[in-house]
Amino acid sequence: MDSAVLTCKLKIPAHKNVIWLKDSKPVDTTDNLMLFSNNCTNWLAIEHTTMDDTGRYACQCGSISTSAELTVIDEKLIVVVDLPIKLEVVERKNIKMECKVNLLTGKPVWRHNEKVLHSSDKYSILQNGKLHTLTVTDATFQDEGDYTADFGKVYTKTTVHVQGNTDLLHKKQLIGVLYRNWVRGALALKYLKIGLEAFSDNAIRSHSFDIMATLGYKCNTCTEESLIPHIEKQCPRQKKRQCLCSKNKKQKSRQVCPNGGFCGKVYDRIVLDHRFQDPLLANTDIQKWSSDPWSLATCFINTSGYIGKQSAKEVDCIGLLSLCINNIFIEQMLGEVSINGTSDAFSMARDARNDILHNPNYELSEDQLYKYVKLFKEVLEIKNRHGNTPLKEEPGVEDALYLLDKVRQNQIEINLEHEIKQLKEHGMHLLNETCQKAKAQHELKLQKIEKQIKEEQAVSNSNQGLQRHSSTPDFAAMHFSSTSVENQEHVKYLEGRVKNLEEELHKLKTLQSEPSEIQAAPNVNHETPRQLSISDTNVLTEELGDNMNVQKYFPELARSIDTLPLCDHLYSKGIITLGQMDTIQALVRRKNQSAANNELLKILKTRSPEKPVMIEILDATQQQNLLKWFYPRP
Repeated sequence: MDSAVLTCKLKIPAHKNVIWLKDSKPVDTTDNLMLFSNNCTNWLAIEHTTMDDTGRYACQCGSISTSAELTVIDEKLIVVVDLPIKLEVVERKNIKMECKVNLLTGKPVWRHNEKVLHSSDKYSILQNGKLHTLTVTDATFQDEGDYTADFGKVYTKTTVHVQGNTDLLHKKQLIGVLYRNWVRGALALKYLKIGLEAFSDNAIRSHSFDIMATLGYKCNTCTEESLIPHIEKQCPRQKKRQCLCSKNKKQKSRQVCPNGGFCGKVYDRIVLDHRFQDPLLANTDIQKWSSDPWSLATCFINTSGYIGKQSAKEVDCIGLLSLCINNIFIEQMLGEVSINGTSDAFSMARDARNDILHNPNYELSEDQLYKYVKLFKEVLEIKNRHGNTPLKEEPGVEDALYLLDKVRQNQIEINLEHEIKQLKEHGMHLLNETCQKAKAQHELKLQKIEKQIKEEQAVSNSNQGLQRHSSTPDFAAMHFSSTSVENQEHVKYLEGRVKNLEEELHKLKTLQSEPSEIQAAPNVNHETPRQLSISDTNVLTEELGDNMNVQKYFPELARSIDTLPLCDHLYSKGIITLGQMDTIQALVRRKNQSAANNELLKILKTRSPEKPVMIEILDATQQQNLLKWFYPRP
């Protein structure tokens, strides 16, 4: 089932006289077998090979010809991942069965107690490459028994047992007042996180910019294992044994950052900006310090598990509270509010969060709930030394305060079934978005043959001026090669996607039986990002122009750009300078978004970055929908 491309190169253009033969017979083109030619190069491409494609292929031009043998290996079909021996499912839940074979083949025949099953509202039969899935919806006791996936020569089998429904126990527990208060407390914690998200993102970008503005270098080579930030005698930390410089006694291979000491200077600044001079490097990737503000931010979170996080939405409430407590720069941004790490509003909210989520019986009294909600409101309404409330001006804070009042007044209905339904809908949205991206990747893979042909063409054009081999006739020199195009990377990618989706569905199932901080997500009317269509993410030649043209859709771009993330990535790629980024960010801070975007577009118009680089940047900042405006078709 692999692809195959046969290449024949002539010394002079003569594609009209070229004939392809298989076993001495002319080759006919089909949807699966295609012939291409350009200048001196000719190709025969088979998209999906079968045993019938085995044979000797020849490329003939006049009286000259060359040939090669193509052999397609007949691999036996086997089941590489069997159905589980036994499956147990709760009544009214779905039953999902999966198996995997080693070859791409048609759908197997699924049977239940020897009865053949067909796709319907009850049964969903799907195939994703070599993975085959049967889902039985709304299981009853009649769905118990043996299930078989029959591939003809091989099969796999499982036995399903359906258990009694336990929903009544959950409903009785939900009736309890203390349990309902605990759910309200989890909702309040979620609302606090929503209120902190926008401010946290802005503060982290500002902190990163403040550090980078004083340094003239960038680095992406140092690691925690190789870096020595400074001479041990010059260590600024009170607890010197916790510093990287103290580790050089045992690890003599450590060295100062070769790029002007950049990483060491950033490390020292992180230490000085940490309230307790104790950053957690397990949460960061030093090689991303110059390009990713959140790689700096996660050093200020006390517990591990945050490496790779790129926004406040990806960090839980305890992580955002830790940032505000430990990062002195954030305290200064708020106007010198009172934060000491023990008795301030942020620290007390952190302790309240632990009390709620670590409660052994999932119960809260009315007084406890009232106290915790009050603490969460005090964080969002915190006053600085001037008497101002800086957080109340941030996006999302007013909504969060309104919802916290609703929780305290018991005006939010606790309906577990409704919450679960919302979570399922959210999960389906994520599933659809992921499938759309996977489909776009699949379309790119299908054009791999065409891309390979273009690459061969470029090589051919560059070699046209070279001397021909002495043993080759003067009028025609031919080189023949066969290539097997593997799809292993694509299969690996899809298998990874399937695994991620399985984990997502597993989380949703877990949330159905045990509410958590995430399950208690509010029904907040935040603006939902527009779901990108395939035309937005498709960067193929027929969809976009080759050259950047900012002028054509200047008004649309000026209205749609998410300025700060785009600036960060443009600077990391060297497209804009530090001074230009400073000017744009200053306009944003002065609430002059239109002027900031106009300035950025003027710079891009002058610099005109290469198309692959711009595609990478827009993909990283989730602004792929702007591609069609940056690169409009002529």
